[in-house]
Amino acid sequence: MHESDKDLTAVISDAGQAARAAFEQKDPWLLCTKEILQDYAERKRLLEEMQFGLDSNQFRIYLQFYVDGITRKIVGVESLARWIHPDRGILFPAQFLPLLEQERMVPKLHERMLEESCAFLDRLADMGIMDVFLSCRLTQQTFFDPDFPALCQRILEKHNWDRKNLIFELEDGVDRRENKGLGENMEKLKALGVRIASSNFGGNLQLYPVDVLKLNRELVRHLGSRKGDLIVRDMIRTGHNLGLLVVAAGVEKEAQAQKLAALGCDWQKGVYFSVPLPVREAGIMIQEERSVTARSAASEALVET
Repeated sequence: MHESDKDLTAVISDAGQAARAAFEQKDPWLLCTKEILQDYAERKRLLEEMQFGLDSNQFRIYLQFYVDGITRKIVGVESLARWIHPDRGILFPAQFLPLLEQERMVPKLHERMLEESCAFLDRLADMGIMDVFLSCRLTQQTFFDPDFPALCQRILEKHNWDRKNLIFELEDGVDRRENKGLGENMEKLKALGVRIASSNFGGNLQLYPVDVLKLNRELVRHLGSRKGDLIVRDMIRTGHNLGLLVVAAGVEKEAQAQKLAALGCDWQKGVYFSVPLPVREAGIMIQEERSVTARSAASEALVET
């Protein structure tokens, strides 16, 4: 306690914040300082803003293209969360996801993302584009939520496109000792017709019904070295031998794109091809590309006749 402390309720509240900070830092105890109280006040304010943002559609998806490694044509998109903050502008997951996870609010964010993602696939279907997939990266907190499969079923029942066009990506680092319900949830999701992707080359491929193997940016970054090329080559071969599609993220250079294509990687994504775009812009670009392809095919048909 400080000499200026007079309100017992405030003292107890401050002690609680210090105890929480000690728990998070794995310390047996901490002295309640102005810094801890300031951090708590900022955390509380941010949580209130997040809750308001989730309720008022401030969290939106941006889409980044996957392209065919050979033709470079768009084959799919990855859905990425962005917080369109009224004062701070566009905020990225690293700026809000850790706190959402701590407060167990991530499933609510993913529900919003899933609804918007399905609406985008509806828009493509209305344009006659039925062969573009959408991948959603989910945190473990959502993937292991026992209510998540039922939520997905309720949302998917509102839509008529091919459900294999929706892919759920499981994050790295699954600890099966702590997440015994993961396999059961995956089976329920697979029963809905969606596909599952994983960037964990080890346990996930052996234990769970994975359809897509994702090579992360660290693997792509080391392409060009003998060891890096051999690792990626063998991962692609193994993935294909298991009947999986193999995709790569984090492509930043033409040399990386060429190497991945030469090694047989099915789909590629990265800033070399596109930055994440708002939904409307992404839809327009896909439509324009398909229109160009259709005109080109029509011209070739006329030449042949």
